[in-house]
Amino acid sequence: MKVGPARVLALAYGFFVVAAGARSAVQIATTFGTAPLAYTLSAVAAVVYAGGLVVFVLAERDPRRSRWAVGWCSAELAGVVTVGLASALFPSAFPDATVWSGFGSGYGYVPIVLPLLGLCWAVRQRSGERGGRPAAPEPRPDPAVTPPPDARGSVPVPVTRSGARRPPPRPATPPGPAGSRWTRGCGTR
Repeated sequence: MKVGPARVLALAYGFFVVAAGARSAVQIATTFGTAPLAYTLSAVAAVVYAGGLVVFVLAERDPRRSRWAVGWCSAELAGVVTVGLASALFPSAFPDATVWSGFGSGYGYVPIVLPLLGLCWAVRQRSGERGGRPAAPEPRPDPAVTPPPDARGSVPVPVTRSGARRPPPRPATPPGPAGSRWTRGCGTR
């Protein structure tokens, strides 16, 4: 089983679904009146992480869905930056910390790093890069090896690397009506 970056990101998002979800559930159930904005934002963070988990699981299965990850991680990053700035500029509005307060300082700044890593992965997927190397270009047909179709528009005549034409393959069943030179002596009339 191969573990790639999308799976690692999905696991990280899964961890934060549990962490932010459990934190907000306990805070809302026990002390919601003390900091309703902060606890609601923690619940929103849990929902955002659940969406990120789904996006990265789907993107791992089909890399064409990496554009979803670009959009999701961009929105998540905007949320982390907005809540981080608001918690720094208006600390009285946040009597208790949220998951994204201080740009995720309570979680080792992983909440701000996680969408950045997701964006890096998704942008690399979209640009066709694998492991830091550009994807191989589509091979172009060599005109010396593959001649253009003949005047009838049929399949090109095969040629060797040296440019010599190969004879066409013999048909599997002989052409012509019964009794022609192809079928004489075969027992058919």
